[in-house]
Amino acid sequence: MDAEAATSRSTCPVCKRAAAPITSICIFGESRPLHQCQFCDAAFYPEPNWLERAYSTAISSMDTGIAERCLDLANVLTAFLWGRRSETFLDFGGGIGLLSRIMRDRGFNYHTSDPMAEYRLPQPECATKGPAMVSMIEVLEHLTNPMADLRAILEQSPTVFISTHLIPSGGLTPDWYYLQPETGQHIFFCSAKTLEQIASDLKVSVTSNGHNLHVLHRYPLTRWQRLVIRNQQFSWVFGHLSSMFIRRRSLTTVDAESSQAS
Repeated sequence: MDAEAATSRSTCPVCKRAAAPITSICIFGESRPLHQCQFCDAAFYPEPNWLERAYSTAISSMDTGIAERCLDLANVLTAFLWGRRSETFLDFGGGIGLLSRIMRDRGFNYHTSDPMAEYRLPQPECATKGPAMVSMIEVLEHLTNPMADLRAILEQSPTVFISTHLIPSGGLTPDWYYLQPETGQHIFFCSAKTLEQIASDLKVSVTSNGHNLHVLHRYPLTRWQRLVIRNQQFSWVFGHLSSMFIRRRSLTTVDAESSQAS
């Protein structure tokens, strides 16, 4: 890290307190200082001026795990939203809409919103305002202003289901796999303390498994929902097995007929 970067300071995008560089990460051939808040532990790049290059395509060519990730999270969401097919749900930053298409095929009224994606798998536009829940699957780490985005979402929905990996308890190191400097798209990172600060500032509660699944919620979660979040292996098995029995309620045919009618 050069002398200028080592002495620079920035403002935390979460709590607005002082942050300082902790290491430098090579992104697109240049050394970029990664800062961390001294109060809430949020880590971030203060001036990510490479994002236009990073998002030359909405989904990185290196994201080869997107299909498996969507299937895994669809199983968890199937368990988390069990018995709520009459409500409307939105996947914010959902790319081509793979997750919402899977959920619709399982009978859930799911939709996708992502201004970065040029193509979306066939599904209806989300006409209903105020979804019962918004999911953000591997999205939070991409945001330049996470508090503004989360605040706007919570004004529309009382529950935000988040998938993002937390900073390890031992601290952030340059070799942490989740930095993914090769893509240049991951620019914001949370610890458990960061999530608590986010929830406090937004005046909501947070329930987390302490690793990669977290829910911001205005109202208490049910015992079942807390079980699903805190026991990912159980919820995955439940969602996977139950999906075999709920396909008769799939929206696949309904969506196709609606598309033909329009």
